[in-house]
Formats: sequence, C-alpha cells, structure tokens
Amino acid sequence: MADVDQEFDELLSAYVDGELSADEELRVRQRLETEPQLVAAVESLRADRRARGALWQSCEPDEAAVQRLIDRVDRAIDRQTVWSYRLSKIRTFGAAAACIILGILIGRVTLGPQGGGNPIAPIVSPGNAVPGQTVSSPILPSAPAQVRIVDGRGRVTVQKFNSVEEAQRFILDLQQWQAEQEQIQNGGGAIVPASTERF
Repeated sequence: MADVDQEFDELLSAYVDGELSADEELRVRQRLETEPQLVAAVESLRADRRARGALWQSCEPDEAAVQRLIDRVDRAIDRQTVWSYRLSKIRTFGAAAACIILGILIGRVTLGPQGGGNPIAPIVSPGNAVPGQTVSSPILPSAPAQVRIVDGRGRVTVQKFNSVEEAQRFILDLQQWQAEQEQIQNGGGAIVPASTERF
C-alpha cells in the first residue's frame, strides 16, 4: 500500500467499508482489475479491519458482566442514599444538642454557676468563712490584710492587700456591687455605675 497515493488510499478504505458511491466504486473496481498490488492492499485493509473488530469485540463485556456492573452501581447509590439520610438525621440532632449546650453556657454566664443563687460573701476575719453572708463590720487582721471571699458554693478565694484601708475599700465596693446585682436580679432596672467603680 506504500505505492498507492494518499487519495486513492482513502478511496480503498471507503471501498472496504462500503461507503463509496456507485461511480467511485466502479472506478476502484476497474483499478483493482488492472493493478494486482491494489488487490493485496484491499486484502490487507480487510484483514486489519477484521483484526480490529475481533479486538473490540473481545473488549466488549458480556451480558452477565454488564448486569454485575449495574448491580454494583445500584448498591453504591443505595448505600450513598442511606448514609445521606443518616447523616442528615445526625446533623439535626447535633444542631439541637449544640443549641442546648449553648443555652446552658449562656445561662451559666449570665446567671452564674447556681443560676442566680447566693451572692459572693466577702469575709475579713481570721476565723472560719460563712458561705452566703457578708460581714458588715469586719474584724481585720494585722497588715498585710487579706480578705477571704466565699462564693455560694463555699469555695474560698483569698485577696491580699497592702493595707487595712485598701481591704475595707474593697469590701465596701464588693458590697455595693452585690447590692446592685441583687437589684438587677429582682427587676430593679438598670444601674449606671459610678465613675469611681473599680470592677
């Protein structure tokens, strides 16, 4: 086929495929009768076409393989659908749980750990702390002064001061703050802090 020109080579391929018009097919047959190397080229083209056809046919899956593939795809789609449904339910419950936790945290921050329970009680004395009470006339230890602060749960925090006067100012400020907090909790309205407030 190397001897045959390119244009005629395309005509031969179309002839083997049966795609020529009647005039073109007549012309190719006349040339095939006069040139024996063209007959060999046509037979070579037909052999190539048969080999390629057999190769492609061997690559085609049989009906059972196609059905197995379809079944696998169907199972994968079903599995995906089931998991999407499950995940949507998990997302719904997760969002609800997150909202509940957020509500609890906001409640603890705004109302305190006991939900608006006992106020913080400053105690200035060398004796035992009494939870939930504020000492109005404290007994002060010698300098440096310490103030023990007991919250509503009985937890004690010690605040140290350089002088007794500082400790007394702190106690007064803390008592004023407690009174304002109680007023707010009891619906007493908003309190505008004084410019000397230290908190």
